[in-house]
Amino acid sequence: MKTKITFLIAAMAITMNLFAGAVTIPVASGTSASQMNTDMATAVTAGKTEITLDFADGGVWGASASSDITIAVPAGVTKLTLFASPTVTTRPIIYLNTLTYSDNLMTGGVTFDGLKLITAVASRYLLSPTTTNTPASFTLKNCYVEGYRAVFYCASVVTVNQVLMTGNVFKSINSSGLVSTGGVASTISNITVRKNTFINSGGITSSDYFVDHRSNNYTNTVFNFSQNTIYSPATVGRGFFRLPGNPTSGNYKLNNNLFAPSTPIELKMGYGDYTGIVTDADSTNYYSSNYTSLTRKSSTVFTVYTESVPSILFLNPGANDFTINDANFVGKTTAGDPRWYPASLSNPVTLTTAITPANSGTVTPSTTTVNAGTGVTVTATKLFGYAFKEWQDANNSNALVSTANPYTFTISANTSLVAVFDPVTTYDFTLTKVGSTWGNVTVSPAATNGKYEAGTVVTMTVVPNAVSTFVNWEDNSTDSPRTITMNGNKSVTANFTATSFITGWDFKTGSPTTARVGDYYSDAANKGTLNIYDQSGSVTSWLANAGSFSPSTPCAYLWTSGATFATNRRYWQATFSTLGYTGIQVNSQMAGSYQHYLTQKMQVSLNGTDFTDVNSLDISTSNWANLNGTLPATYDNQATVYIRWVANTASTLVGNSSDNDGTAITNIFVYANPIGTQLNNNEVLNAFAAANANGQIMINSSLKNGKATIYTLVGQKLEELSLATSTTMSKKYNSGIYLVKFEEAGRVSTQKVIVK
Repeated sequence: MKTKITFLIAAMAITMNLFAGAVTIPVASGTSASQMNTDMATAVTAGKTEITLDFADGGVWGASASSDITIAVPAGVTKLTLFASPTVTTRPIIYLNTLTYSDNLMTGGVTFDGLKLITAVASRYLLSPTTTNTPASFTLKNCYVEGYRAVFYCASVVTVNQVLMTGNVFKSINSSGLVSTGGVASTISNITVRKNTFINSGGITSSDYFVDHRSNNYTNTVFNFSQNTIYSPATVGRGFFRLPGNPTSGNYKLNNNLFAPSTPIELKMGYGDYTGIVTDADSTNYYSSNYTSLTRKSSTVFTVYTESVPSILFLNPGANDFTINDANFVGKTTAGDPRWYPASLSNPVTLTTAITPANSGTVTPSTTTVNAGTGVTVTATKLFGYAFKEWQDANNSNALVSTANPYTFTISANTSLVAVFDPVTTYDFTLTKVGSTWGNVTVSPAATNGKYEAGTVVTMTVVPNAVSTFVNWEDNSTDSPRTITMNGNKSVTANFTATSFITGWDFKTGSPTTARVGDYYSDAANKGTLNIYDQSGSVTSWLANAGSFSPSTPCAYLWTSGATFATNRRYWQATFSTLGYTGIQVNSQMAGSYQHYLTQKMQVSLNGTDFTDVNSLDISTSNWANLNGTLPATYDNQATVYIRWVANTASTLVGNSSDNDGTAITNIFVYANPIGTQLNNNEVLNAFAAANANGQIMINSSLKNGKATIYTLVGQKLEELSLATSTTMSKKYNSGIYLVKFEEAGRVSTQKVIVK
């Protein structure tokens, strides 16, 4: 009878666990998400609410970013495990968009175990609970996770008992990091992140964190981040952790973690200093001396590990092998992910490597000690101007060993290998851009000191902007991208035409977020300035975003908090001079998300107080819309012009009243026509200004019938006089930079003068 029962269970497509309410559903490679959902619904109908999806050895679900799957958990499931057996030969791969669920009955939580979870879409979250659909816990163990914007992300107020991540490898986790719950006041009792490896994950831009858990609702969270290996966060970001300012004493712990960068960078642990981040008395965290500095560590204990050159801390980090390779590292059996601790050696032998000639390349590993009979792989990486030739045996008169690279062999005794490189032919490369200061061309790969190796294919791509137009290359072609092969010295010219403009902002760089001069400008003396102001008239900062709305575009958000959205209205304001210009045209784009007023206005002023409307538009929640305006002639040739973008508070209010102000702006450009004919270079030399030792500005000019006017750098008119052969402004000026505008017979020129 026992044999018969065993046979029946094995034959079932859906295998029932030997306790009530549980079921294991085998998932064959390529099974559609809809079929999984149907199988789960069938199990629930049969009374089986604790479901395990058992993914097949070597299986693949979803094929790419364009066909990521969404697994929708049906109502009635109380516990879900997505699982692969530890005995599989090839870890199953799921190109997973996200996991969704239909109700709040998941008291047993969600578990991912033994899977490879990948997305190539940087905006996706692995798990994102909502107010009405929240698993009681989230467990991620023994998985490989790559490409997600965040692993666990809360945009809604939820209650979760535990978030547990252990035994995983995370690679290229993007802008919202590992855990992002900071924007809402959820209740999360416990977050444990232990024995994981993080590769190229961490702050991605200046506004990111790796763990964002800032709400004061989290002061009682028990948070443990321990025994993790963290390699090569992409950038500093705002700080690795952003936590509540006053967490319960002893609740937040960072223990036995190992931080190491691939390139020198600051290790910024916190967004601020937190009294609650601690390390137990019997432990420490280690960080590599390759970091340029360690900041905001609060009370957490750190010990620096001094790296050699080249690094020997890890065996082969370029191949994602973080086995600790330095026998002298005191944390070799306590720091970081325990999977990388070195094995004890019963018959140790040592490999050492070198290169010749000097500065021709590098070798990984530089040295390692392993048991005799172990397979070892050495990899030679050439530097510019060289090519790998061969391996030689330094212990045997530099005899030839192999020409393979990488080279794998079984080491039986102490061995010393030399990587030999040969020089290769290089050629000079010159790129000249003419016609516009702002014409831009990217070159890939980048030249090394203006040179490329023979045979290198170089790609040149014109980068469009709003103030220059690409015309052609020196050979009259217009291809972009354009490729050339370096079979000799090359000289390339990109021809542009310049647009007549004053200043502009496109926010392609995230900072500064206040008092920002033009990203583009025609005259360094008149770059313009952009700020946002609050209701009191005080300058504050905006929120930078690397890409929003459609088409995805870098931009700035007002980002007033929901609590003060109505009482502390913010607005953008730009100032610049139109001296020497007429026909002023201001272009901009706006869009809205979160909470915002539907209608936005562009206004203009000459005194910064009295504004008149220029134009208005209704902003979409998904697409950029143009808000442009032509200024009246009274704004031509003015010392200072003020433009601001404000909400029409009488218009429809969009969004949730608790949300921040999601009004966004981008691509602000001020176009204009020069007045008359600009003086040529020779004429400028015959009309120039300089400061004397007494702080007076001296004019020397042959423009007998014109005038000279002096302004502050922001365009305030100070003094005017008729031109003579040589004259001196009557006032004495304080130290600073001033503008002198020359005018004669419709010709205009502006110069800077520095008074010391």
